[in-house]
Amino acid sequence: MKRICFLYTDITTTGGIEKCISVISNKLTEDERYDISVISLKKTASEPFFYFNEKINIEYINKKKAKSRIETIKKLREKLKDKKIDVLVTANVALDIVAIPAIFNTGIKLISWEHFGFDDSMSNKRIDLARKLATKFSDYIVTLTQYDMKKYKEKYHFFKKVKIEQIYNPIDNVNYRHLIKETKTILTIGHFLPVKGYDILINVAKNILANRKDWKWIIIGDGEEKQKFIEEIENNGLQEQIIVKSKIKNVGEYYKNSEIYVNTSRSEGFPLTVLEAKSYNLPVVAFEIPGLVELVEDKINGLLIQPYSEAEMQKALIELMENRDKRLQYSKNAQKDVQRFNIENIIKKWKKIL
Repeated sequence: MKRICFLYTDITTTGGIEKCISVISNKLTEDERYDISVISLKKTASEPFFYFNEKINIEYINKKKAKSRIETIKKLREKLKDKKIDVLVTANVALDIVAIPAIFNTGIKLISWEHFGFDDSMSNKRIDLARKLATKFSDYIVTLTQYDMKKYKEKYHFFKKVKIEQIYNPIDNVNYRHLIKETKTILTIGHFLPVKGYDILINVAKNILANRKDWKWIIIGDGEEKQKFIEEIENNGLQEQIIVKSKIKNVGEYYKNSEIYVNTSRSEGFPLTVLEAKSYNLPVVAFEIPGLVELVEDKINGLLIQPYSEAEMQKALIELMENRDKRLQYSKNAQKDVQRFNIENIIKKWKKIL
């Protein structure tokens, strides 16, 4: 039996990375050849937000932030040796900064699982260093998109033992058949962070909702800029139309009861929420950036907008809001390529490199 361990910063939080770790690790437990565990560097909640099979052992390095990186490396090394781990998967390449010294001279294989978009310079200041380390010391680097794999190869020199593979994030809902809804609801899901472009969203929303009182926009998420966003809503008198909710477990109900999905991110690795929106037959409006162009076909199942143009985003949304036939057309096309993201197809690729 091969012992596989996923390493993450805080498995109790609620983002797309945490969900992907849950989906992939749960699926791997169905194969008796694998013993799966998760090590989290810290915890901010009492238990993980997403479901983990009872077979999966979850351990935490620190209950709070560690006193030093050296302390974290020592504790991680001890746990990995005690658990006799064969393969460590860092679910975020930035974690290689602690993972690589922790597994030095242990014989543990390393898979560096990229989750930031290659062009994202906002989310982690040390990402370039981590990527350089990954290309020297990993056994595999897994990128989420073809674009990111191409950029890795262009920028970094790969040592002979390091291989690179592109594997999409999986989706477990591929059988939803209901098309257009009559709810006049727009949906956006994601952390309230600068990279997610919520400053753009609020400017677009106040321009299109003021004259369309029958529409509402639901935003689901948490994060450092959430309160600032709520204050902006109140300052513009839009609290009846823009509804902010914390991350919730029954998010599928919101996809089912929305008509349009909007992503305003400045950068994306691979936006799982957009893939989920497609699986619920929602037309998607987003900026034409890496990570999204491999998910959304412009004027086929959604609209891709010139990056960061509020005017173009506003125009696209009005077009869909006022044209039911176009919403229906995009809704019909939403799922045409969803099967390639099916968990069964994705897990075969993971098993191949494991």
